[in-house]
This record gives sequence, C-alpha cells and structure tokens, in this order.
Amino acid sequence: MMKTTIRKPLIAVLFMTGVALLVYALFLGSTKNPITEWKPVNEPLKAAVERLSEPVKREQAADTDRKPDLLAAASGNEPSAPETEPAESVGPSTEVIKDPPVPSADSSGSLIDLNRATQSELETLPGIGPSKAKAIIAYREKINGFRQIDQLRDVKGIGPKVYERISGLVRISQK
Repeated sequence: MMKTTIRKPLIAVLFMTGVALLVYALFLGSTKNPITEWKPVNEPLKAAVERLSEPVKREQAADTDRKPDLLAAASGNEPSAPETEPAESVGPSTEVIKDPPVPSADSSGSLIDLNRATQSELETLPGIGPSKAKAIIAYREKINGFRQIDQLRDVKGIGPKVYERISGLVRISQK
C-alpha cells in the first residue's frame, strides 16, 4: 500500500517538471541565434528561382497565345501570324529530348538471331552493353535457346523500355 501512495505523487512531480522544462525551452529560451555565422539565404534563393522560372513563364504564355492558332488550324482556317516575338530564353532549356529513332535492323540489314548472336553482335542493339550482352548469352545457355522473343524480358537487366527498343531488331531461329 505504501508503494502506490508514493509512486503517484512522484510520477506527477516528474511529469510536471518535464512540462515546465518543455515550456521554458519553447517559450522562454534564448532568442539569440546560437550560430554566429548564420546568413539568411531565403531572399537570394527566391531571386534565383524567379530568374530561372521567367523563361518557363514566357514559354507558357507563348503556348497560351498559340492555342487559338492551333484551334483555327484544326477547324480549317489559316492560323494568323503571332503578334509578338517570344523573348529569347536565357535560362536552362525546357526542351524535351526524346530517344533517337531506333533502326529496324543491324548494319547488314538483317535481324539479329538471339540463338546464334555473339556478344559483339548483341552489343550493336540499342541499350545493350557488354554486361547485358553477356547476360543474354548466359540466359540463352541456361534455357537451352530462346523459343520466343518475349523471353528477353526474363534476362536480368532487360526492362520494358530496353525490350521495346530491341524486340523489333531480333529474331529467333531454332538451334
């Protein structure tokens, strides 16, 4: 009985002490900056972001100006010439660069046979380097030859994008 009567007040005192320390640290603590070399960077950073986003805003405005022209072209009317020239961009380019067109066959004009191709022949495929070419050959030996082009997806390192780029450039022959 004695232990429970002492514990409750002790826990209450410890709890109140913790709350008092927390309140002191949050509200009554020092307002002096402890980091002497601190320099605010918000304003210079904000100015830099504004400078970088200006060309994007101009391009968006130019796109908005062009939308009526596109609608006119779709309806059969001739689009009018833009009234103002867009300002020259100074910031980084926002142009989207797409993958180069993929050739439909290797340099000799024929498809590469997955069951007979050497490592160097496989390396001529887009996205296939030495390690992926070795992985294709190792997988080919493991499964005793490819039976379908879709089996390339099971090769380690051949993801959907690489498969899409090379599937039209290869063929399967029976061993």
